[in-house]
Amino acid sequence: MKTSTLTALILFALSSIVSAWPAQVTTAPVTKQEILSRLKDAEAHHLSQADIVAEINQRGIDFTPDEKFLSELRKLGARSFLLGGVERAGKNAGKPQISDPEVQNQDVPNREAQPED
Repeated sequence: MKTSTLTALILFALSSIVSAWPAQVTTAPVTKQEILSRLKDAEAHHLSQADIVAEINQRGIDFTPDEKFLSELRKLGARSFLLGGVERAGKNAGKPQISDPEVQNQDVPNREAQPED
């Protein structure tokens, strides 16, 4: 009896730890297939088009959208803000759309360190 109680407690503790473990975060740019798939499944998975745009803004996209792709999105019911988000992201394909100020500041040369002319 004590063994089964101890086993149950251990399993409960392990399941709590595993469920609290953060999900793996994907930072790779969003693909065409991901956008199409999420748009098709958005209603079934309670995902809004705004969620898709937010992910595009965070991760960027790995392609340059053409009119054929945008037309396919329209046929699937994409709203104007999703289409606009894809088009904006396409201008910087492969790069995240939300910038990190610390990373940007590293690219700026330190003016204090430069000798005066």
